[in-house]
Amino acid sequence: MREDPILRVLIIIAIFLTAIIIALVTTGFINGRKTTEMTINVYTVDGEPLKSYHGNIRLISSGSNYVHFKYDDTMYYYYCCPVEVIYNK
Repeated sequence: MREDPILRVLIIIAIFLTAIIIALVTTGFINGRKTTEMTINVYTVDGEPLKSYHGNIRLISSGSNYVHFKYDDTMYYYYCCPVEVIYNK
């Protein structure tokens, strides 16, 4: 059975568009440049409060043991420590 050339072109276009969307999201051009009123609490491994940030924060990425955000035109990275992100309304 022969492959349809139109299907091949559509698959290539879909892969190309997906790559563009991923690049725009990871660089912050889509849904990433907006700051939100939130509180970020960073804790030590023992559970003691290390630092707290409150205000308009641009959250870049976060997980259960790391956070990467921009606050007052300064980038902050916290790794290997518990973090808590609270969105304020």
